[in-house]
Amino acid sequence: MATDTTLVQGAYDANRYRGSGVDTAQKAIGDDLNVAVGKLAANKREEKEAEKAKATERAVNAEKILNGQGLVDGDVQLVKGGVLELQEQYLDPNTSLDEKQKIQEKLEKIGVNMSDANDFMIRASEMQLNPEMGVSKGATAEQQEWLDYINGSDAKLVKGKDGEYGYKKPDGTFVSTTEANQMLTEFEVDADSQNTLLTYATNEKEQVESNNEGTKFDKDVARDNVEALIDKSSNQRSLYFDSMFGNTSFIDDLKKGEFNITYEQLNITPPAGDKDGMFNPEDKLSEEDQESVIKAFMDNDDMEDQRKTLLGDYLFTHIKNNYTKAYKTKWGEDAYAELYPAKDETQQLTEEEKSSAVVATV
Repeated sequence: MATDTTLVQGAYDANRYRGSGVDTAQKAIGDDLNVAVGKLAANKREEKEAEKAKATERAVNAEKILNGQGLVDGDVQLVKGGVLELQEQYLDPNTSLDEKQKIQEKLEKIGVNMSDANDFMIRASEMQLNPEMGVSKGATAEQQEWLDYINGSDAKLVKGKDGEYGYKKPDGTFVSTTEANQMLTEFEVDADSQNTLLTYATNEKEQVESNNEGTKFDKDVARDNVEALIDKSSNQRSLYFDSMFGNTSFIDDLKKGEFNITYEQLNITPPAGDKDGMFNPEDKLSEEDQESVIKAFMDNDDMEDQRKTLLGDYLFTHIKNNYTKAYKTKWGEDAYAELYPAKDETQQLTEEEKSSAVVATV
């Protein structure tokens, strides 16, 4: 069976993006530039112009992909060259049937590679054009660097030792097109968890509306749901850095001093003038110092259990607050106080939960 030299382009065309992302691309270009420029200090004109040009390049290249122009020419030519080489081997009269079968399998693998590469470039482009909805605020500098590189104009595909096509990360590590797709998940906003948490919170309000007076909040179910959600999250850093409810995130509220975190736990010397050893706004830390504290909090392996506990309390409290607000709205403050007397320790938050509670509802 003869091979078709259009396999590569055919695989791309068959999987080419045709959705509504194209409709918002032009508006997102302007948004991308505004965000990029707005982050720069006014007295750094050279940096501003450089970043503006970089943002323009990223946005333009991302728009090309979303408009179906596909991979850059260098990538396409690289793969077509590999296909032509395999075709010549296949058509060689000295090639055995077994060898031809192996060549056919390689060609099919290239088709999968290109399909994955197309999906990857579309996702990377959408993330770049819609940063508020795509790239998590918890993405590391290395991850953002790679995303910037992917959305540049140079050819990016490389051929691995086994003939598989993929990409080189900034550190030179080779990853297949399939692995590259999986890697994007590691620094995307965890939208699935956002939607699930919103469903949990909304369900609490609906349960109050549909049940009789006196129906208590099921804290055990809520706890189990939160713990399962954290464990199954596709990107746990997103749960900390991105807003899961309302307009603020766990990290935003950590900066406000809403949690009892000490400098000693973070292995950081308290700033001059600190009176209580706690990380809070009264310390008047610079933005750079705040980021150092957050990095220490997130990177300290010894604090992993505490981080997870605080996050669980934080999400649990948001869900419970929706029940509380709905119950008080429907049945009144007195009815709620009767249902939950001050000394009722079975349903009220523990002291640990209270220390991490941030009053908010969706």
